[in-house]
Amino acid sequence: MKNYIICALFIIFVFSFGCEYKSPFSDTTDKDLISSLDLSADWVKEKGVGVDLTTDANSTLGEQIYSLYFINLISKYSNFEEENTTDIGNYWKTSTDNFTDPVSPSQKPDIFIVENNTGVMAGNKYLHIKLQKNPYPQYVYYEFTPEATTTYIFKFDFKNLGTGALIQNSFGRSDVSADELIQELQPEGSSTNITNILFPVTPFQNVPYQVRFGYKNPYSLAKVLEIYIDNVGLFAASNITLTKNINIVGSNDTTNDKTGNLFNEGVYKLKIFAKKGTTDKITLRLGTRYQEYQLTTNYQEITLEAQILKEHRFLTIQILPTVVEETKRFPGGIYITKPKLYFLPNKAKAD
Repeated sequence: MKNYIICALFIIFVFSFGCEYKSPFSDTTDKDLISSLDLSADWVKEKGVGVDLTTDANSTLGEQIYSLYFINLISKYSNFEEENTTDIGNYWKTSTDNFTDPVSPSQKPDIFIVENNTGVMAGNKYLHIKLQKNPYPQYVYYEFTPEATTTYIFKFDFKNLGTGALIQNSFGRSDVSADELIQELQPEGSSTNITNILFPVTPFQNVPYQVRFGYKNPYSLAKVLEIYIDNVGLFAASNITLTKNINIVGSNDTTNDKTGNLFNEGVYKLKIFAKKGTTDKITLRLGTRYQEYQLTTNYQEITLEAQILKEHRFLTIQILPTVVEETKRFPGGIYITKPKLYFLPNKAKAD
C-alpha cells in the first residue's frame, strides 16, 4: 500500500511540471470584444446626435476616424460669423408692420442687424436687436418643427445694451397668436456683463413652433430690450448618446448584440482615442459608471473600467460628445476612433 501511494504522488508530481493550468478567460484578456461592431450600423444613434466616418490628415493612429457631433437645430447663424449675411432673414425672422390685425397686431423691431464689433464677446460678429415696448409687439424668432413632448433648450450668450432691462423670451406655435410660455430674467451685475441664458421648452405637437426674443402677445409687462446675441443653440435636452447594449451571461434580459462573444460578470475596460473638434468634452459610460474628459487638439487615449453584474441587465456602453449636466451642454463635434472593450478576469474591482 505504501508503494502505491508513493507511485501515485510521483505521477502527480511529474504531471504538475508537464501541464500548465489555462484560465478559461485567457483568450479574452487582450481581445477587443466589440471589434465586429460597425459604429454607424450596430450602435443606437439617438436623434440628437450624428456620427460620420471621416478623414483626419493629422491622425497617426492607423485607425478609422469618426466625427461624433451633438446637433444644433440652428444650422446657420448660430454665432453670426458668416461672411455674407444677406440671407439671415431666411433663418432668423422678425415681426412685421401689421398694425390692423385684430388678433395679432405687430411691428417690426427697431433694430435687427448683424454687426462687426471685435472684442465685445467671443467672436467678431453679433446679432444686434432692439425691441420697443407696446402698443404693438416686436419680436425676433427662430422657427422649427419639433418632436412632440421632447424638451428642447434654447441657449444663448448676450450683452445687455440697455439699463436694467429684462431679458424677455417667449415660445409658442407659429399659427397661434398667443405665447404658450414666457421667460423673464434680470441680468446680474452691470449692463456690460456677458451672460448665458437657458430657456427650456416642451412642444406638444409635431407642428412648426417659434422660440422668440420678445413676445407675440401685446403683453403689458413688455420692456424695451436692446442686446447683442451670440453663440445660440437650440437642441434636445436628452437623446444625444451613441449607445450599445450587450448581453451579460446569466441576465434575464437579452438582445441581439452582434458581437459573437460571451460577456460574463466581472471587470471590463473601455478604450477610445478622441480629440476636440468644435467642442472639447466627451463623456463615456460603461455599465453604471460615467466619466467626463477634457479633450485637446491631439488624440489622447481614454479608458474607463467598470464592474459589470448580471443585475445590471445589460453591459451598456454610451458615448456623448458633451457633458452629463444638461445646463452645461452646447452643440458641437469631436473626433473619435471605434471604441474597444476588454475583459479583465484577474481584477477583483475596477480602477
